[in-house]
This record gives sequence, C-alpha cells and structure tokens, in this order.
Amino acid sequence: MLGSDHETLKKCLWLGLLASLIVFTITSVFTDIFNDWELKTYDYRMRARGKIKTYPNIILIDIDDRSIKSIGRFPWDRSYHAKMIEILTSNNAHTIAYDILFHQPSDKKNDDLLIEATKESKTYYPVGFDFTFTDISGTKSSEEVDIEYLKSYGFGRFLGDSKEILSVKRAIAPMEKIADASKGLGHISSNRDRDGVIRRVPLVVELKGVLFPSFALISVMNYLDVPEDKIIIHLGKNITLKGALFPEEDRRRDIVIPIDDKGMMLINYAGKWIDTFRHYSFKNIIDIDTTDSEGELFKDNIVIVSNSASGYDIKPIPIENSYPGGGIHANIINTILTEHFLVEANLLLKVLIILALGLIGALSGFFIKWHYKIASLILLLSGYIMMSFYLFKVGVVLQVLSPAITLILGSMLVSFYQIQSERNAVISLSEEKQTLKLELELISKKLTEKEDEIIQILTKLSNQEHFTDSHLKEKLRIGKDEKEILEKKKVMILRQLSPFESEVLQKETENHHIVTRSRKLLEAFDLAKKVASTDHGVLLLGESGTGKELFAKAIHAMSKRNQKELVTVNVASIVPTLAESELFGHVKGAFAGAERNREGLFQKADKGTLFLDEIGDLHPDIQA
Repeated sequence: MLGSDHETLKKCLWLGLLASLIVFTITSVFTDIFNDWELKTYDYRMRARGKIKTYPNIILIDIDDRSIKSIGRFPWDRSYHAKMIEILTSNNAHTIAYDILFHQPSDKKNDDLLIEATKESKTYYPVGFDFTFTDISGTKSSEEVDIEYLKSYGFGRFLGDSKEILSVKRAIAPMEKIADASKGLGHISSNRDRDGVIRRVPLVVELKGVLFPSFALISVMNYLDVPEDKIIIHLGKNITLKGALFPEEDRRRDIVIPIDDKGMMLINYAGKWIDTFRHYSFKNIIDIDTTDSEGELFKDNIVIVSNSASGYDIKPIPIENSYPGGGIHANIINTILTEHFLVEANLLLKVLIILALGLIGALSGFFIKWHYKIASLILLLSGYIMMSFYLFKVGVVLQVLSPAITLILGSMLVSFYQIQSERNAVISLSEEKQTLKLELELISKKLTEKEDEIIQILTKLSNQEHFTDSHLKEKLRIGKDEKEILEKKKVMILRQLSPFESEVLQKETENHHIVTRSRKLLEAFDLAKKVASTDHGVLLLGESGTGKELFAKAIHAMSKRNQKELVTVNVASIVPTLAESELFGHVKGAFAGAERNREGLFQKADKGTLFLDEIGDLHPDIQA
C-alpha cells in the first residue's frame, strides 16, 4: 500500500461514497431505463423461484375453448350465467367473483333470471375504470356510465394525503339492476408497467372522494367477513383488514396488506396458469347434476368465474406472456389469503444498500491483491444476487441493477486510484533516484579532484626542498579532512540508493521465480544479469536447495540465447565411461555397441544453454 495506510483507506472510502453518489445521480437522470431493467430482474427472480403454495379454497371456473365450442360464441345467453350462479349457490360457494361485465341489457327474461339468481347468492361483479383521461368532456360512449352512480359502492372518504392514488375518470359498470342485486362491485382495472406487464394491482382507487376497492379485495372482504367499516387504509404503508375470519379458523385476526403511495400491491404470482389453482370447465359445471353433489362441491370456497378462452381476456405477467385476466384476480386473492406478500425495499433501505455496496466495492479494491480483484468482484456480485433472490423468496424485493453497478464502480474507482498512486510513486522515486545519482556523480568527481590534489601535495613534500614546508603540511591536513567528509557523503548517498537498487532487483528476481530480500542473493542476481549477456561459461556455487537451477534458468532467460533450448543435465546420473559420448556424441562404429550416430548434449544445446547440474560429481579427468 502507498503512503500511510490509514490515509489511503480514508481516500478509498471516500471513493466508495463517490461511486454511490454517481449511481444515485445516473439513476435519477435515467430513471425509466433503470426501472425497466430492474423490472426484468424482478421477473427473472419470480420465474426462477418457481411455483409456490396456493390457498386451497380458491377455485376457477373457466369459460374455456371447450365451453365456447359446446355452448356457442361468446357472449352467451344470460340464462347460462344465471344457472351457473344457482349451481354455485346450491353447492354452498362462500363467495362468487363473477368476472363478466354485464354492462348492456339483453333479453329481459334472461336478464331477470340473472338478477334473481344474483339476489339469492353472494356474487360480486366487476367494474372497468379508466385512469388515463384528463379531459372527460364531450359525448360519452354507450358503454360508459355516470361515475356518480358508483359512489354508493364506495367505503367513505380518504383520510390523510391521497395525492398519489389513482383517480377514476371513466367507467364501464354492470347494469344498475344487476349491480343492485349483487353483494358489491370491485374494479378490474389493471396497472401495467411501461413494458405492458402486470406486476401490481391498485387495491383501492379514488372515485370523487370515496374509496373504491378492487374486484379481488371486495371478494376477499366478503370471504373473510370484514365489513367496510373494518378496513383501515394507510397509503404508502398498508391496508388492514380488521378482525378477518377464515372459514377454517375459529378466531378473528387482522391481515395487514402492504401497499405503496398509489394504493398498489405487488401480486405474488403462484405459478403458471396450468400449474396453479383448481380449474373447472364452465361446460362441465353447467352440465352437472347438483343433486349428486349434496351441496358440498364448492362449500366454503371462493369461486372465480372468468373468460379464459383463446383470444379473449389475455394479459402479460412476469411468469407468462399470455395469462387470463381471471387468473390475475385469483393470484391477487391468493396473495392476500396466504399472506405471502411481496414488499419492496423503502427509499431509506435502498439508499443504505447502495452506500454499503459502494463502500464494500471500495474496500475490496483496497485490500485484495490485483490478480484476485476480478474473482473477488464476481464473488461479491454473486453473493448479493443470491441474497436478493433468497430475500425475494421470503417476500422482500431488493433492487439488483443499481447496487451491482455501485459495487463494480466502487471497486474500479479504487483500483484506478491505486494505479495512479503507484504510477506517481514510481515517478517520484525515479526522480529521487536520479537526483541522488547526479549528486553521487558530483561528489565522486570532487573526491577524485581532492585525491589528485593530495597526491600533488605528497609529491611536493617528498622533495627535500619542501619536506619541512608547514604551509603544505597544513594544506595536506585540510585536504584529507575534506576527502573524509566527501567519502562519508558518498557512503550516505550509496546507502540511500541501495533500497532503490534492491527494489528493482527484487522485482526482477520475482519475474524469474526467485523470491528473496537477501542482499547477497540480490548481488548475485545482479552479477548473473551481467554475465547473461556474454557467451562465457558460468560456475554456480551453492549448497543443495539454494536455487542454482533457478539462477541457470534466469541466466538463460536473460540471454540472447533464450529463443533456443535450455538443456539441463544431471551429471551425477551419467555413467563415467559414457560421459564423453553423452556430452559430445559419437558416430556409428566409434566403439563397441555404437550402432548409430548419436547427437551429443553440447550439440543439442547449440546456440542455447547447457546446464550441467552437480558437475562436481563428474570424475576430475572427465571434467578437464
């Protein structure tokens, strides 16, 4: 580490905070882009998590392709719907969520049948809302109704700040007589994100100052026996269903549903359409003999009747691109009844996570060695992604993209800072070294001049005529004192230069796998550098294990012969009588057993390097 470790660490931490600030700024400027990518990570986590447990009392009756093929093209005669409600009622369905918009009158007789069946049941009908129009003046279409007509189905006025909540501008609702016969109405308007995918639902919306519930919420309130005056709403926090009573439980308890400022709840999709909930074909139910079921077929169930036929009410969700609208309501109901809610991290937690990962990235860049930095960064990223996936499974939704970028940026900033600091340090050390060398040259020059001056004085004093010259003697004394001072300065500068030379040599030796701080070994390596540029033979002396072979390899690598082969021979393993043949080769027939020409080791190492290991074990006669 460079300079003071404490000061460097402080700078690195500031760089981590800077990385967090940069990410905050970028995500604020390019909010939509980052949100779109975050939604992709959300969808991936939901798909990777797979199917989750569903509430057993949710049943879907599908107006499917088989039903349309049998009964005919949709919309059907309302007598079929009247009969379905009668069957569900006679089989003790607890709550009927009938997801069909009967907004226009048809045959009066059949309308009366539907109204009568609805009166005798616990049936809820949907309302379609439009939240996008800002100007509702002009002629309304035949399908639109006066919003005032729906206020009677609201809960009361909002308390507190409701600026962010969706406000109703237009509506399509059931005929008034059908609505009056029902247990209540709920809106089925979905909230699509920018990419068109439905990930959340507005559980409550504002209709001219009153609270209007979603189709799923009003159905759940009936199922759990929660009256309108027992629902408490805190926008940005939660909706509390006070004293909810599950049919299978013997006590009442509160259910707290997390919502955002707009009254939205994240839908925790249980899985793919075909893999979740109990499904029945409309045709199969309409054909059953109710007397055989003894009224138990749908007992204590919340039944959702919806159109799932090809080409009808199909929408994209995180798990599938084509998902029936009735299935979305089923998932909303399932999320509430299982209390398996998804909660997004609030702003404070998001800020803390980005700050923390910025600092973690900076610390990893500070403490971890260069060749481990990428591996450690991948490990940290993987750890955070795994943590976000695990927390998603238990219901906590963390951001992935912004924290990941902060982590990478924090590590990169510190790494760039270290590179620049090392570069500056090298430049500074190089300048300091150069200054010392110039000073050494100047002192060496002065020392040479002083030595010449002393020699001249000694020469004069050696003559008889100057032998007793006191002036020369005094001059000689002063010259010797000045020489001694210069020599001391030279020694001091050499000591100052020594660490520079050692540091350079240490780096060079490490490149050849020789790791040492020994002054003698570094001097030996410096000598090896000099001889490597020559073609002279080199004798390496040292005890076993001191690195003679490493030095031989280093000399070869630093020489102009490094493109050719380094031939290593363990001389001790050569049979003395065959040593000459091994080293210099032989021709066929040179001696008994020489059946072919043989290339010697010297020839093999031609223009390269021959390393004779343990040459001392070779017989002296052969050594010569």
